[in-house]
Amino acid sequence: QKGDPEALAQILLAHPEWQGNQWRFLSQYYASASNYQLAYETARRFAGKPALPTLRLNGARSDLEREALLRPDDLSIGLALYGAQVKDGSIDEAFATLRRLKQGEGRPRYLSFMEAELFGSRGAWKEAWAAWQEFVATGG
Repeated sequence: QKGDPEALAQILLAHPEWQGNQWRFLSQYYASASNYQLAYETARRFAGKPALPTLRLNGARSDLEREALLRPDDLSIGLALYGAQVKDGSIDEAFATLRRLKQGEGRPRYLSFMEAELFGSRGAWKEAWAAWQEFVATGG
C-alpha cells in the first residue's frame, strides 16, 4: 500500500504465477495508467464469469421487440431480445436493451458484466472497464 506500484507491477509481470493472487492490483494499476484494455483483460482472465441466465434464442425478433414493449419489466423477455440483437449483429440495439434492463432497483448485477463483455467485443476498453467496475461495485 505504501510501496512503489510500478515496481510491484514489474515484479508481477516477471512472475506470472503470482498474478492470480494479485490480479486486482494489476488491473487497477493498468487502469491508473489508462491502459483499459489490459485492465479489463486482466480482470476477466482471473475473476471468472458470474452465473448467467440461459438466453432464449427462439422466436422472431419482431415478436420479442413487441413483447418487450408490452412488458418492459420482464427480465426474461428483455434478455431474449438482447440475445436476438447480439445474434443479428445489432450491437447498438443490444446496448440499448441492456441499459433499459439495468434501470430500476434490484436488477441483477450480471447485466453490468454483460455490458462489459459487449464493450470488450467492440474494443471499447475504457467503457468495458467502467462497466466491469460497476459490476464489481454491485457485488461482482
